[in-house]
Amino acid sequence: LEEELLRNFYQINHWMAPSLFAQLKRNIMHELTILRMLLGTRRYIREMNMKDACFSIFQCKQELNTWIGYFSTVELIKSQNLYKWFTRYFYFLLSKMSLYFHRSFSYQHNLRSDSEDISQLYSNRAKMRPHFINMITSFCSKVPMEHCAVIVNYNNLTEEYGQWSLDGYEIPTEGTAEEPQTGLKSWPSIFAFPTGSNMNSHLPNVLGVITEGTNELALGHCVGYFDRKLKVTYIIRLIEKHIYMVIVTPAKRGDIKNIKLFAAHFVSSLAMLSPTIKA
Repeated sequence: LEEELLRNFYQINHWMAPSLFAQLKRNIMHELTILRMLLGTRRYIREMNMKDACFSIFQCKQELNTWIGYFSTVELIKSQNLYKWFTRYFYFLLSKMSLYFHRSFSYQHNLRSDSEDISQLYSNRAKMRPHFINMITSFCSKVPMEHCAVIVNYNNLTEEYGQWSLDGYEIPTEGTAEEPQTGLKSWPSIFAFPTGSNMNSHLPNVLGVITEGTNELALGHCVGYFDRKLKVTYIIRLIEKHIYMVIVTPAKRGDIKNIKLFAAHFVSSLAMLSPTIKA
């Protein structure tokens, strides 16, 4: 899709006469630029590329502000469906970043401040819709929940997309490469609820369920397993390649159906390709 957009850039530049269609050309080129940046941000998030995702989302905001300046009034542009789509998708990506890079943002934030809880910063961002972190915290307050986490297959993701850091920015050192993670360390949590909770004692069971349910997960199905010894149910769903949602709950059978429905809704929201525009 991004390659198709680039071809459109060249075609528009070629056939639009500089004088006759100058303003129309400028607007279309800017709209394509914004769309290309939004799609690029989505790709960086999927690849867990925090640095480029942050730069890209910032550039998107700058380009949106510049584009608004082309119109005679702010009210005129804000009434346009294209503007609504751009802004909704921008805040959707921002919300997705807050989830995927929650561990990284928290680590960087703690280096700067010992008193302010980063979760408060997220909860006040009303424009982030859907607000993925608030979705989790709200649902977990209504049903018995031991853990709700987003975990990644670190080695597979690194092999496909390149090296990335769980703790955000790192200064690369020439000639050195980080060794592959092994064992449980190769499946880190990028988000965990309750905040600061550790799911390591359940991780062997979780990985076993993922391994046995690989085909079902790839088809978009929710995989569940009840551990009679621990008296907990594991509910797992593939969010996107190498990234999984894991819920560990002591809930009764009646609540399990609602938890699975929530997991399905949550994952489908994260995979949204186009926001809904309301009149």
